[in-house]
Amino acid sequence: MSLKNYKSNFVLLLLAILIQSNACSNANPPGEAPKAIKSNYLSLLPAETNILIYANFEELKKSPLGNDVKNEFKKKLKEEEDEDYQEFVQKTGLNLEEDIREIWVGGLATEEDKHFGGILVKGDFNEKRITDYMKKKHEGNFIEKTYNGSKIYITEDDDDANITFLNNSLAVIGKEPWLQAVIDQSGNSNESVLNNTVMSKHLNEIEFKNHFWGILNLEELSDDWAKNIKKNSKFNGTESIKNMKSVYFYTNFDTKTDVFIKGNFSTKEEAELIAEMLNGFKAMAKLMVSDDKEAIDLLNDIRIRTKGSVIEITTKVDKNFFDKFKEKRAVFSEGKVKLL
Repeated sequence: MSLKNYKSNFVLLLLAILIQSNACSNANPPGEAPKAIKSNYLSLLPAETNILIYANFEELKKSPLGNDVKNEFKKKLKEEEDEDYQEFVQKTGLNLEEDIREIWVGGLATEEDKHFGGILVKGDFNEKRITDYMKKKHEGNFIEKTYNGSKIYITEDDDDANITFLNNSLAVIGKEPWLQAVIDQSGNSNESVLNNTVMSKHLNEIEFKNHFWGILNLEELSDDWAKNIKKNSKFNGTESIKNMKSVYFYTNFDTKTDVFIKGNFSTKEEAELIAEMLNGFKAMAKLMVSDDKEAIDLLNDIRIRTKGSVIEITTKVDKNFFDKFKEKRAVFSEGKVKLL
């Protein structure tokens, strides 16, 4: 089992935070947001970073969501690669369920051929045991390099699974240019993502920074990346969606979880057009399930409004929200107008 597979499982945990939510949101997004915290970890990410996702598993474990997420993670491992995972834990001493505390997923996707990224992972690591395991798993394709005083472990058959350890509690996984960029940042040789005007602006607007959040600076993505993201939207026929400048989300989980999504447009008119369209879809969906109180409640809990050129979406999600959503999805997908 390669480290690349474990990267996919980190993403599973990110998704599970929402999928297994026991949540409820405020009717409206929060008001004035506090200033961005000057995190040493964010300062390790290059200023050109335009994709950024953060998850704090320690905080998650403190919440009622913790057991649900943990069980989902175990189920995923059991279904896909239980034996490989058990071998990984035994050989490396790294248990993803217990030893990973926080992660930062970062990426650069600009016109200057900087299409790379990776994951900064805070946890408990035994560098020797992990690299010994990698040498065996990638025999003949494993190289150890030194860059600016740090060791980089390269797996030539899987360039997303390269790794470096900044210390025994901080690892960086990803493509080699990403590892080099983070190593450079650890030496304070360049400005960080905190100096990026757009990213720092949205960091300031995220009220809950200690749980789970993400930012995509769509204007700075390469054309190919931006087109791929936007064309996968369910509403890609609208020119305003194509003109979205950035999107970010954040959550706050406790006994209940708040979920907020915000999209930034060039003009107030574009934001209002998208809000009107989304509310229209919502109204249409309510008509389609007018005899189903659970479905109506589910849709009523999704609130959409605009504030200037920003569209704001909040949602109330109880423990069974996603189970209900899956059950009702077939209804929403029927007919000439498919909503989902």
